[in-house]
Amino acid sequence: MSLMTAFTSAPAQLLCGALALTSCAADGHAAAAWLQETGGSDTGMAGAGRAALALDAAALASNPAAMASLGGTMVTAVAMPIDLRLEFHGSPETPAHAADRANEFTVPALYAAHRSGRLAYGIAAYSNLGLSFDLGDEWAGRRVIESAGLSALNIAPAVAWAASERLTLGASLGAQRMQYEASMAVANDAAYYGPPAGLPDGQVTLDGASWAPAGQLGVQYRVTDRLHLGAAWTSAVEHSASSNVAARGVHPVL
Repeated sequence: MSLMTAFTSAPAQLLCGALALTSCAADGHAAAAWLQETGGSDTGMAGAGRAALALDAAALASNPAAMASLGGTMVTAVAMPIDLRLEFHGSPETPAHAADRANEFTVPALYAAHRSGRLAYGIAAYSNLGLSFDLGDEWAGRRVIESAGLSALNIAPAVAWAASERLTLGASLGAQRMQYEASMAVANDAAYYGPPAGLPDGQVTLDGASWAPAGQLGVQYRVTDRLHLGAAWTSAVEHSASSNVAARGVHPVL
């Protein structure tokens, strides 16, 4: 579900406001399942025809060429409340049970686009993927994994051009921030560690983040007033990050 607002006003103030909000946008996180929604009116249609639509400013996340089909200045703010649950049940041979302890959260996004003649430009701050879970430190698989999370934030300036009354072209070149974290229990009861014995499990956590360039190209063609075609290409994004590793409560030998 997404909550959206779109309005028209002076281009300079709106785009400056969008840039200011973009600079302090929070990361988007997802729980227990991949999040692949960027918000906007097409969310209510499960993304059907996303590359060919130009319903609001959020369309530039799917196809930057869509901005050339919007009128004037438009800002779309999105808030997607998400409550996802994950449960794990083992077998009699390997008994284990766990339930996701992650809380409800809201994924924000902000899009702004302005069209002047045949040229349109805009900027977007949104998350288009995420995954996280927290199974706790009491289940049988805690020494393999307790919790893990991956999230991404895209900041994407874009430009579009109406080549004709029917054909529009668009491109965006921005940056993606990737952030990850994970934790797992560490056994402290191995006999070869020596004293002290009988210690509870310790815990190791790791986290990291990186920035990488991200780009997109798009085209839209209006065959008739009722038939629109669209295609978009999104570049692959490669991240490389160093992990910050921390341990607490582990055996002194470790």
